[in-house]
Amino acid sequence: MSDRNISPILTITKEKQVNNTAFYILVAIILIALAGIFLMYYFLYKIENDYINPKYCPPQVEGFAVRPATVGTLKYLCGSDGKQPCEFPIDNLFAAITKCNSLSTICNAFTYDGVAMNIVDENNLSASGTTNNLYLRLLTPSQ
Repeated sequence: MSDRNISPILTITKEKQVNNTAFYILVAIILIALAGIFLMYYFLYKIENDYINPKYCPPQVEGFAVRPATVGTLKYLCGSDGKQPCEFPIDNLFAAITKCNSLSTICNAFTYDGVAMNIVDENNLSASGTTNNLYLRLLTPSQ
C-alpha cells in the first residue's frame, strides 16, 4: 500500500499531536481552576454558616444560658417520694440558681418568673408568649 492511498483525514501529523496535547493541558488547567473555585466557595460558605456572631449568643447568668420567653415541661421528680412537681417559691434569680445547683442531678433547666422557680425538662422546650425566661445549664456540675 502506498502513502497515496491513505486518506488525508486519517493522517496525523506532528503538528496536530502538539495541538491536541496543548488542548488537553488547557482543559486540565481549566478543570483544576474550577475545582479550586468550587472548594474555595464551599469552605468560605461553610465558615460563614458555622460561625456564630457573639451578638447572637444567648446571655449568660452564673453558668446558665438565658432563653427569653421559653417554657418547658415541668419535671415531677421532687418531694419525699420523688414524684412531686419541681416547683419552688423563690424570691430572686440567684436563689433559683443556687436551688438548681443544689439539685444538680435533676436540674439542668428551669424557668423563673420573679416569684417561683420550675425545674423543667431540657429536652422538651418551646417558645411561649409569656415573660418567663428559661435558664439552661451550660455545663454539668461535674465538668
